[in-house]
Amino acid sequence: MTLFRLLSLAILISPMVDAMSDELQPNFQMSSIGEVRTAPDDGISGRYQLSSEQAGDSSEMTLECADENACTLSTTLHSQGHLSVDVRRLHMSLVQDLGTAKQALQYVLAWKDRTLRSAHNAAKMILLLPMLNSNPKISRCWDANYHGPGFLLVCKIRNSADNYEGVYLFGTLLINSCGEAFCRYVIEPMRSVK
Repeated sequence: MTLFRLLSLAILISPMVDAMSDELQPNFQMSSIGEVRTAPDDGISGRYQLSSEQAGDSSEMTLECADENACTLSTTLHSQGHLSVDVRRLHMSLVQDLGTAKQALQYVLAWKDRTLRSAHNAAKMILLLPMLNSNPKISRCWDANYHGPGFLLVCKIRNSADNYEGVYLFGTLLINSCGEAFCRYVIEPMRSVK
């Protein structure tokens, strides 16, 4: 099973309503989130994990970065009694234009206080609420250059007190470009592990 399929099954496909009615869409205008200063601890060196469970299947993604340019993404999927493991070396590059990532974060912020129909999206939103309630600002993003430019981003986010909220995975939506809770990217928190 390819990593693309693993990501599609376990992380990136978010059940979306194909034809979103006008009353489902929040009053949203694409605008950028304020810039923040760059500090020495803005890097992504370290080890981060993201775990997911859905309909009896589970997945775990581990991102391990020796520096800002070289990372390894390991994905483990337990599905229907089978175990699949995929390991990819990623050649990270710093994203110069954060506009699309900032717009994706703004879109999620516009949905944070709404009732979501999708249990899948509601579960993701619960994990994002602490960050969303902290006046978040994207500090830096790295493109994993996975399946092409911009498909998978790793972003550092700061809160209003200028402290790090952590590392977040921005995965391209494969169904619809905007819908309930997410637009362009599904945003997932990754926890730092030793």
